[in-house]
Amino acid sequence: MNASLLALIAICLYLLGSGFKAIQIIRKSAPRNIIPITSGLVAAIAQASSIVISFGQHQSFDLVHSTAIITCISVVVFIIFATRKPIHNMLLIMYPAAALSMISMLAIRPDDAPNQLDNGILVHIALSILAYSILCLASVQAIFVVYRNRQLKSHLHSNSSLPPLLVMESTLFDLLRIGTLFLAIAITLGFIFVHDLFAQHLAHKTFFSLVSLVLFGVLLFGRRQYGWRGSLAASLTLWGTGSLMLGFFGTKIVLESIL
Repeated sequence: MNASLLALIAICLYLLGSGFKAIQIIRKSAPRNIIPITSGLVAAIAQASSIVISFGQHQSFDLVHSTAIITCISVVVFIIFATRKPIHNMLLIMYPAAALSMISMLAIRPDDAPNQLDNGILVHIALSILAYSILCLASVQAIFVVYRNRQLKSHLHSNSSLPPLLVMESTLFDLLRIGTLFLAIAITLGFIFVHDLFAQHLAHKTFFSLVSLVLFGVLLFGRRQYGWRGSLAASLTLWGTGSLMLGFFGTKIVLESIL
């Protein structure tokens, strides 16, 4: 089975899962999450297989492949959390994002030039991608926290399909703690194994990654010491993730498309 066929299977299953969940919410029917979760799991397996085959052919950590890897890992982490947390509505954002990343991988042909990377840098890249994936998932949860908070303030929560706000905030901080830990380790390994993280082509990525780490660290400290929650926690999460993505994707776009 080739990479393109696997990508198409993943796209169809992601759209099937998100469409099924959307219909449930619109009709306000009893949640049956087995179908969207199962379709997402099979889609993630197909997506991962497609990425592995494609990477074996091109051996490139370009923007398209990196985005596909991040969305795939995000879906897997989401499914793991969904087995014990009421976060199923997040798939309305996660699945279409993963499908879009696979459409991009089908439409854009990567550079065939292989990347020769030593093991230390590969570990740094792997942990960075894992951190980005978890923190992207946290940012999606932050969006739902903002929406739920506004529902409560507007007294429009009687028929909400979302879980209680405290449960959503607990999930948000679980994701933040794990993602921030991996980000800190990835940055530390970067300073150890990358020759010069502040070289011209890496300076922006390094700067924005450090800004994100500081923002997440401040947020987690504020949560522990002062009980920060609600819109403040969600806003800092979105700012931190935005900074991280700006450094990562911004650098990729400049290096691959402009320079």
